[in-house]
Parts: sequence; C-alpha cells; structure tokens
Amino acid sequence: MRRPSDTVTRERKCLDALGRFASDADGEGRFHAWGKATLPGALEAAVPASYNDRFADAAAREHVGDVWYQTVRVPAGWDSGLIVLRVADNT
Repeated sequence: MRRPSDTVTRERKCLDALGRFASDADGEGRFHAWGKATLPGALEAAVPASYNDRFADAAAREHVGDVWYQTVRVPAGWDSGLIVLRVADNT
C-alpha cells in the first residue's frame, strides 16, 4: 500500500504530544461518553509510546483492551469537514 501524502483534500499531521490517557478495562468509556468529557482518573502519557511500558502500575503494564487518549489539537481549517484519523504502525 502507498503511504499517504498531502494533497488538495488531504493533510498529514504529526500527533506526537503529551496527552491525557486512561485505560478502560470494563468498557465504560463508550457508555459514559468519555470522548466528550474529561477522562476519569487520567494520567499524562506520551504519544507515540507504549502505555504498557510507561507506567509502573501492574494493571497498566498488563492491560489489553480499550484505552482513551485526549488532547489532540485539530487545525482550525479542519472545522467544517469530516476528519478521518488513520493510525498506522510504521515499524
């Protein structure tokens, strides 16, 4: 597959940052609309990074499942259209 490139209708943006992070072992985030509110019990985490390696807590190290990140800045010019976020492993 070709790598994405900037075009008239597509912009690539680096999302590397520090953001708020919360694991969701019980799958409550969708039910409680965590995407529209402050994450409960959130910790600061670097993106990109493996949250399993970031925290000393055994629950975080061993968690497999839903996780939530906040603090993604969207460019002002993107406010009137559909935004599709593609996450790829570039290793």
